[in-house]
Amino acid sequence: MKTSTDRMLTRIKSIYLYIKQKGAVTTNELVEEFGTTQRTINEI
Repeated sequence: MKTSTDRMLTRIKSIYLYIKQKGAVTTNELVEEFGTTQRTINEI
C-alpha cells in the first residue's frame, strides 16, 4: 500500500475511534484534536 494511502487510513481509523469513545463531537473538536482543517474532516 502507498504511504499516503496508509496514512489516510490511519487518520480515518483514529478519528473513528475518537468519535466512538467520545460520542457526539463537533467538527471543531476533531480539527483541534487531530490538527487538521475543517475541509479535511468534512471530506472524511
